[in-house]
This record gives sequence, C-alpha cells and structure tokens, in this order.
Amino acid sequence: MSENLEKVCSFCEFGNHLIAERRVPTQQETNEIVLPAMQAINDLRDELRNIFQNYRRIEYRFWRYLQQHNFHQRPWLAILPPGQTVGNGVTVGIIFEREGRGFVCGCMHPINNNMGLNAVPVGQNFNIDIGNYDTVFHNPRPFYIDNYDCDDIIDHLKISLDIAINHDNDGQRFLTYKDRADDILDCVRKAIKKVAKNADEEYLINRWIYARLQQDERGESKAVKKQLYEDKPLCFFCNKKFESMKGIHIHKKDGSKGYSKDNCVLCHKECHEKEHKRLNEKENDE
Repeated sequence: MSENLEKVCSFCEFGNHLIAERRVPTQQETNEIVLPAMQAINDLRDELRNIFQNYRRIEYRFWRYLQQHNFHQRPWLAILPPGQTVGNGVTVGIIFEREGRGFVCGCMHPINNNMGLNAVPVGQNFNIDIGNYDTVFHNPRPFYIDNYDCDDIIDHLKISLDIAINHDNDGQRFLTYKDRADDILDCVRKAIKKVAKNADEEYLINRWIYARLQQDERGESKAVKKQLYEDKPLCFFCNKKFESMKGIHIHKKDGSKGYSKDNCVLCHKECHEKEHKRLNEKENDE
C-alpha cells in the first residue's frame, strides 16, 4: 500500500509543478510518473477491496479517480456502502493533497446535505490542501507522506466505515443492534482485561458488570410498573382490581422493545402465566 500511495503523491506533486509552469508532461515524464500513478491508484482500489469487501458482512463498491491529463482535480478513492454514491450519500474516502505532501481519510457526505453529520473543514483545521469538492469530511484525518503508518490508515477507514454504515440515511441502517452491541461488548472485554490484576479479579469484574446491568433493567421495569399502577390498578387480562402492588407482574406486549407505558401492561401472576402459555402454543403451531 505504501508504495502505491507514494506514487500517487508524486503524481500530485508533479502535476502541481506542471500547472505552475503552464506546460504538459513530456513522454518520458508520462512514462515515469503519470502512468505508474494511474496503475498505483487502481492497485490501491484493489487493496481496499481486499481489505474491506464484506466488512460487517456488507458488500461495497470501490471507486477511484485519477485522470492522466487533468492535474487540477486531485486523485481520490472511495468506499461506497449499498445505495450510496460519491457526492450524494454517506461514503468513506481518501483524497490526495494537491502538492503531494499527503492525503486525508474519513467519512464523507455531500457539501449541500450534511445527512445529519457535522462537517469538519480540512483546510481550517489541518496544514493540508485537498481543494474543493462536492463532498466534505465528517471525521478527517490527515496523513503526511513522510510520516504515516498503513495500519493507522486502515484503522481510521474502519472507524469511518462504521460511521457510514451505522448512519441512518433515509431510513437505511446497515448495522443491526446486535452488531453495535457486539462492538460495545468487545470494548468492555478489552477494558476489563486491561484493568484486572489477575484472572480472579477479571471474573469478579465480569460478574459485577453483569449484575449491575440486570439491576438497571429491574429499575426501569419497577418505574414503569409504578406509573401503570397509579394510572389504572387493574389486571390487563382479567380486568380485576389489584389489592396492592405486591405480586403484580409486568408484561411487555412486544418482547423486542424496552419497558415503557406504551409497551407494558400489568397483570396477575396467573394471568401472566396463561398469556405466556398461549403465546408459546401459538408459536409452536406456526
């Protein structure tokens, strides 16, 4: 990857000199600088495809731009989630600096439609010039050709892809709640391993976090139960009045949703058990 990045940067530096000198490249310059850069950006696109295709089990498109005779337009590469296009969607890209000093990576969106993402002006925040495009960066990170690490580039592209595919664009969200939960769980596991002094302490921290999460859920359930009881102290199924809050069960109408007044009802233990039995029988019949 590094050799191809450097070839494209050399093309940008060379093109900047040509513009200043107001001339076209010689045949030798074309053979030594321009054509290798065109092959390099194709190779970079293929490298990105090999690294990121099916990332998060999603199929992407990979675009690149470098025109042999257009030295005013900076070369770029883009990773496109399904349904997204450059200049009209949330994508991830690499745009090269016009003087060949480096490039900027990050999540991009149209300049005239932020898609709910904040734009961070590159020129105002970093000492690097990528010119003006129809797209702007949400989380730009500059890399300078004399001091960069390919692993850092890949890591930032992954972060940017997660932003792009997790962004709710016209109701389209590519990461499921399980994907996002697994990411959180992975971070928690790494944090536990980092702070635990030994295996026994790692076990205790795990158990404590698990217990606290369950306690949080019970607290949400208890608060909703109190609200429902104060509004209408009747069993949802048999319509009989409760004598007290003790022993009252709370039932979620939709098990895939959380505790709320709209999604929950109160019931006697016996009514709750009958409802669960009915739902299980219905599920088995289907």
